[in-house]
Amino acid sequence: MKFLVEWIDGLPNASAEERASMCDLRIVVGDSNACSHWDDASHESYESVVVPAVHLAEGIATDWWSIFGGRDCKRSIWAYGTGFVLPCLSFGCDGSVFEVSGEQMSCENPGVRFWRVETETISREEAEFHLSGFIGDVVDRLSGEGIERSEVQLRWKRVSESRQDPEQASFCEAAGALGLDPYAMDNADADFIFQAGGVLTGTPLTEFLAGVTPARPEGRHKVLASVEEAAGKVEPRWRLPELRAATEAVDSVLRERRAGEGVWGSAYRLARAIRRSIGVGEGYEFDSVCNIAGKLGNSSFEWSKGLSGVDGVVSRGTEVHIHLRKPKYGPPWFENFNLARAIGDAVCFPEEGASVVNRLHGAERQAAGRAFAAEFLAPVEAVRAMVQEGYDIGEIAGRFVVDPRVVQLQIENRNRVEQACFGIM
Repeated sequence: MKFLVEWIDGLPNASAEERASMCDLRIVVGDSNACSHWDDASHESYESVVVPAVHLAEGIATDWWSIFGGRDCKRSIWAYGTGFVLPCLSFGCDGSVFEVSGEQMSCENPGVRFWRVETETISREEAEFHLSGFIGDVVDRLSGEGIERSEVQLRWKRVSESRQDPEQASFCEAAGALGLDPYAMDNADADFIFQAGGVLTGTPLTEFLAGVTPARPEGRHKVLASVEEAAGKVEPRWRLPELRAATEAVDSVLRERRAGEGVWGSAYRLARAIRRSIGVGEGYEFDSVCNIAGKLGNSSFEWSKGLSGVDGVVSRGTEVHIHLRKPKYGPPWFENFNLARAIGDAVCFPEEGASVVNRLHGAERQAAGRAFAAEFLAPVEAVRAMVQEGYDIGEIAGRFVVDPRVVQLQIENRNRVEQACFGIM
């Protein structure tokens, strides 16, 4: 993703900020130009849009912390047009990976049609570089035109200062995870962030906050209290005594992210490695939560009563303890998958501390847990062999006690799984 700007002088816009920032704008996504469009009035195609860059820059600067702190939500630059036409381009961040996607879009006034662009996935660092570079160019352009106190300049100054201070940046991103503006929030929301920060840190904190966003304030506190209580309990009934040793026995090379792959790559590799470490072959079927826990040293594993708002809590110390919420209703595969996701979180992110398993999808740790669970419970090679033997998806899902959708995704992702695990015995 790149922003290519050619400034235009002398256009008669009423707003000083708009006059100063009028430009020919192109936004390159992968190998495509998202600003390429057809104009109905002239019956010609164009490679750029003529817009004041100030509104787009201000929108990104204003939403900076929710763009990088939020999960399961995408921001469309269409909303930043402020009356000027921009392509239907959206982006979102899962914590380490930034995804940009676009859709074909037609407008009646003015009559233009933008072409669809392919999705591009880049690192968070690269996304920050390009977005901050674009905002910085706009801010410099305004300053060069004698404008010093526009909204985008003031906002970007605050964001830039926060980015330079690790503690401030962490707090601002936590606010963004809750969908809040860190510079205009009330004391109750700030206090909640600090309280949550006493239980969880780093990415686990961000994913927890993003996961409780829809809850009312009183609901958030109930969820946090249950997570804190679970994280502090280290009783034998929730312990998986052999998981720490199995994790440490895994070659650290398996954790390294290869070029072109997301967090799922290492998750697939680690799932295979853990199965080997605990001595189960590709065809072994985990038929229950107790069966899974038993293979990791606890045949009397119990559910955690009182856990609210999350599906699981993982606490790490000398040993790993996992707390699972017992669903009131749901098939056995739901329970198995949640335990496997929690194990995957402990294996993929073995650093000490607590973390949660929740319903987020566009979140790094949750995505890793799902990929791990799929390959841990229903290894792709075993699924492939059963397909070749004539079993249908429902029958395979029944054998491995997983949701049929897991089997379907394993079949669809077979090449990706095999590529991720290539060269690993």
